[in-house]
Amino acid sequence: MSVLLSIGIDITLIAGLLGLLILIPIVSAASRRLHDTGHSGWLQILPIFLLLLAIVGYELRTENINSIWSNLMIIIGGMGAVTMFGLVIVRLATPGTAG
Repeated sequence: MSVLLSIGIDITLIAGLLGLLILIPIVSAASRRLHDTGHSGWLQILPIFLLLLAIVGYELRTENINSIWSNLMIIIGGMGAVTMFGLVIVRLATPGTAG
């Protein structure tokens, strides 16, 4: 590890690239599985959008913009993301169509 740091390669860069490398086949397999169950592969994007909504609301709140909108973004985004992640997992676990 010290060898990587001594030549100027950042560990977070390597971790980010590996994360993206692993993310692509996971999204592809989940998309195929959702299509097998008769649902759109875009269904897996909605929880990520809701999670980003909660993160933006949290960031607004930490910057002393403590309004009702930032609290609503956190609540709706957080609860919506958890609910949608659960629904996507249930959809991935249902039997697919024969063939």
